[in-house]
Formats: sequence, C-alpha cells, structure tokens
Amino acid sequence: MAKTYVRFDRGQPFLLPPSLQEWLPEDHLVWTVIELVDELDTAEFHRAYATGGAGRPAFDPDMMLGLLLYSYCMGERSSRQIERLCSVDVAYRVVCANLQPDHSTIARFRAAHEQALADVFAQVLAVCGRAGMVQVGTVALDGTKMAASAARSATRSRAQIEAEVARILEEAAATDAAEDAAFGQARGDEPPPELADPRTRRARLRECLRQLDDENAQREAAEEAAVQQRTARRLQRAKSRTTTITLAPRPRQRTKVPLSVPRAKANLAVAETEAAAARQRRRRLEDKAARQGRRALQGPVPDLDRGVDSARAELARAEAAAAERAAKSPINTTDPDSRLMKDRRGYLQAYNAQAVVSADGVIVAADVNASASDTGSFVPMVDTAQALLDTIDKRIGVVLADAGYWSEHNAAVPGPDRLIATTKAHKLRKAKTDPTARPPKTSSPRARKMEERLLSEHGWALYAKRSQTVEPIFGIIKEARGFRRFMRRGLSAARSEWKLIGASLNIHKLHRHRLRPT
Repeated sequence: MAKTYVRFDRGQPFLLPPSLQEWLPEDHLVWTVIELVDELDTAEFHRAYATGGAGRPAFDPDMMLGLLLYSYCMGERSSRQIERLCSVDVAYRVVCANLQPDHSTIARFRAAHEQALADVFAQVLAVCGRAGMVQVGTVALDGTKMAASAARSATRSRAQIEAEVARILEEAAATDAAEDAAFGQARGDEPPPELADPRTRRARLRECLRQLDDENAQREAAEEAAVQQRTARRLQRAKSRTTTITLAPRPRQRTKVPLSVPRAKANLAVAETEAAAARQRRRRLEDKAARQGRRALQGPVPDLDRGVDSARAELARAEAAAAERAAKSPINTTDPDSRLMKDRRGYLQAYNAQAVVSADGVIVAADVNASASDTGSFVPMVDTAQALLDTIDKRIGVVLADAGYWSEHNAAVPGPDRLIATTKAHKLRKAKTDPTARPPKTSSPRARKMEERLLSEHGWALYAKRSQTVEPIFGIIKEARGFRRFMRRGLSAARSEWKLIGASLNIHKLHRHRLRPT
C-alpha cells in the first residue's frame, strides 16, 4: 500500500490575500518589537523628513526603526544582509510589511538618525521599568574592548603623519611641474588616486594632527590642575620657613625619569620661592649683625640659586621629553577617534565600551569612550545610570566594579554605595582562603577599609555577584551575536551603535519577561 502524505502544491494560488498576522506564532519576538515601537516616542525620527514635496516618498521611520531593532536582536547588522532577509525571511517581511528597502536606504537611515537611535536606549529601559523589570538593589559596572572599523596598521605617529603630509605635498608639486612641462595649458592625465581622493587625505591627516595637539593640551591641563593644589601648600611652607640653619636651598636631585612639565614647573616655582626666602633670611642676619657691630656671617657666601638652576634644568629636560612623546604619540588615520588598546587577545585598534547591568540582566547604562583605562569611567557611568533610573523612580543600592575602576577619587566621590576591588580577583580569592597571603596593606585608610569590606563574609558574597551580572552580557554580545567590531567610524557613531546593541538585549529580556506566566 502506498504511503500517505499531506499534499502540497507550491503553485497553488491564494484565494484571498494572505494576512501577515497568520505568518508567525503569537509569541514570536517580532511582535514584541512591533508593539514596542508603537510605545516609543519617534517624533525625532519624523522631524528629519519634509512634509509633502516632490520625489519618491520615504519609508516610514517607525517601520525602519522596527527593522533595525529586530535585526540587532537577531545579531544582524550588515545593511546588505538585512536587505536580503527582507525578501527571504518571514519575520523580516512581517516587520517591514512586505516592503523591501535596499541596503543604501538602511545604511543612510542608521547614519542620519545617529543620535535618535542612541536615545532609543533610554526609552526601551523605561518600558522595561514599567513592565516590572530592572532590579537595581545591586548593579555591576564593567567595560570591554570593541574593535574599531580601522586597521591597526593605519596607526601613525606625529612624525610619520608630518612626513606623509610633506611627501604628498612634494609629490603634488612634482606632478604639477611635470604636467605643466608636458602639456602646458592643456589637460593631462589625472593625478595619482591618492591625490585625487575626494575625501582629501591631506585634510584628514591634518585633522589627526589637530587631535594630537588637543589631546596633549588636555592631558597637560589635567595634570597641571592635579599638582596645583599640592604646589600651593609647598609654596606656603617655603615662604613661612624661619630656620636659620640653611641659608640656601638644597639643589634638587636629578631624577632618572624626566618629570612631567606641570610638576617640573611647580618644582621651579617652589625653588624660586625658597631662594627668595633664603635671601631675605640672609639680609635679616646681616642687618642684625651690623646693628650689633660684629661680622655678619662666617665662611663663604652660599650659592642661593643652586636649587633654582637645578629645577630650571629639570624643567628643560621635562619639556624635551614631552616634545619627544608628542612626536611619538600614535593616532589612527582611518578612525582618528579610536585608540590602540590591549585585551586578552593582544593589541587592537578599539574603543572602550562600558555597561552598567542590573541584577536581572537589564543594561541600565551604556557608553563608549576612547580611553584604555576604566578608572575615569566610573563616575560618569554611575551618574548616567542613576539619571536614567530616576525616570522610572528607582535608586541604585550598591555598585560593584573590578580593580580597573579603583582609585581614591572613585571610592570617595558622592553617590551610591560601592564595592570596588583594590586588586586582581585571583589575589582576593587567595587572600580569602589563606589569611597569611593577604595582599599588602596600602597606606591609604580608604583602601584598607575597602579591602576589609571585600574580605568580609557579606562583602565577599556581594562582590561575587559582579561577574555573574555583567560579564554574561559581554559574552552574549561578542560570542552569541558576534558583535566584536563597530561597523561605523567615529566616537559618536560607535556610541550610537553600542546603545542600539544594548537596547536590543533589553528587548530580548522584555520579550522573555512578557512570556512568563503570571
């Protein structure tokens, strides 16, 4: 007897128009995305389009936003792949209502609405809060290095950039001279592709030089502000010194490693103040001796400017070293905002992507910076997270952070309670199991207090939640979804994309939360 199968006919026409509502089950993720977009305020997207007018009408921004959100939820960021999926994937056809925007339209929408897409993160977080999610009794902060859309080989130092600019100008002048000699006033062959680049390579290289100058100025200003307060106390002590044992300041010892320029300037100011104070003390002693009719001082006259000369020489060495460092400062000519950073796999041209995650796995704050260190990200990330949580009437209980965020300033700055590791995790584990192997006590009382909290039973159990809270988020982003590199260049574009990635993870959390039985 022949087997019986369900009959199928791929050429069977529909008797009635198909309904998109019947193409997917009710618990599919795409319906959550569509409903979520209906809840969001998309006025900023619509504001960019003109009302009426000639030309082909644009795709509805709500539909394009839903398409991008669903694509990121599914781990797809390529505009060409999204275009293809809009033709062959049922869920993509549902979210874009059987329309098929091409890859150029998708890429232009993502670039044109950079800030609006970043703002979607806060709105998605608000929806999660209204749904009963976002448990912030304990939150964890961490960062990960995300590769930039630039090759490491495109990194140049200031000297290399200046040499390349000079070479381009010299080559252009030589080309012009050769063409004038060969063709006169007539049009000759086009210049080399490097010189005909419409993106003006020379302008881009000069922009890199400008950024290097700005970074050096900002670094010096920050360091000068840091030593200014300490220098004021040193100057006050130098002016008020009353001892008569030493009439001339001791020359400062030359350090093996040159000081920074702000510190060298501060030392010179202190040395000049000490020399002036020594001269005043000497004049007082000579006047007193003259009034008493005796010889003023015994022995040779001390050199009162020895300390000044030594400090001035140290300043000259510091300025020379700073100029040498500035000449060697690297910057990437493809993406000048990115920096060379190190992660577990080695060095890469990257950005530092930061995230604050709640106890139930919701990303409550996301940002990107170009600093390889995490220390400076603690305060802005915690402040941003609390500002977003204020919109849903929630307050952070305790912030957990690893040793990369430890500093005296981060431990003392006003804000939520915090538990920041003062050393590496393996050293803390060893110190916990073996009290004799505890890390050496630092001289800072604040650091000692933090170490005592970390090694207590309550602090140890609380800090153990950090890794299971924030690190799985980075694992999902990099391993499960394959997001290891930003697609667009520039800090603003990377920040927008990182927040879009964070919003897509929160949408997944929201979808599973809504599917749970009450």
